[in-house]
Amino acid sequence: EFLRPYVKEYDAVVFTLEFLASRFRRLWPRLLLVGALVGRAVGLILPASRGAILAAGVTCTVQGLRGGPIRVLLVCVTAFVIFMFTPDHVKNRFIETQEEVTSGEYTESSSGRLDIWKGVIEVIQKNPVVGVGLGELPEAMGETNYGKQRAAHNLYLETAAQMGIPGIVLLLVMFWTGLRAARRLQRETGFARVLGNAYFYFMVALLIANIFGGRLYSIYEAGSLRMPNALVFRMQLLAD
Repeated sequence: EFLRPYVKEYDAVVFTLEFLASRFRRLWPRLLLVGALVGRAVGLILPASRGAILAAGVTCTVQGLRGGPIRVLLVCVTAFVIFMFTPDHVKNRFIETQEEVTSGEYTESSSGRLDIWKGVIEVIQKNPVVGVGLGELPEAMGETNYGKQRAAHNLYLETAAQMGIPGIVLLLVMFWTGLRAARRLQRETGFARVLGNAYFYFMVALLIANIFGGRLYSIYEAGSLRMPNALVFRMQLLAD
């Protein structure tokens, strides 16, 4: 739990994998990347966040399928190592979720999140244009059928509820701008292409992970975006 606010684990794993798959001629950059990958994998496992693990898993799968044999091998090895060292209580959470989906009978933990989302949708329906205001969602949730003051556990619902149509539009434009910049660099060669690939998967993982939480509004995670953003947009200027 201590590591959760400081480690942007799901994005770091896919970002590091892409650089590791590139053709470094010297050994020490690869060793540094392997060390970074191990550290980020530990940060992915310890908080036991199903949303973060799912985001990394889905994105790494796409990363492997879209890449060549080296990426497929790296993704398979990384997934195997993460699975082997994942604590039993984390594996049990995924098994329980799968059984709930199959049977249609949800536990209090899983159904609780669905009830929260329904409550947030109620808030959006009452204040669709400008929202209830930044930071006011928990109080507004207390006035819904859900009846409890809770966070949304979904970035997109939270943004729409608090900042209305302008907020959700600006959020989606931000993601679209990042993906467009990544696609622009993917058409280049050398380091620019590697960076574009890494940033593309970085953004995909971020999009998926925030379905299950408002991670982008953490000061640590929002702040951690500054370096990859700076690299990508500076490289885009150089490429132009």
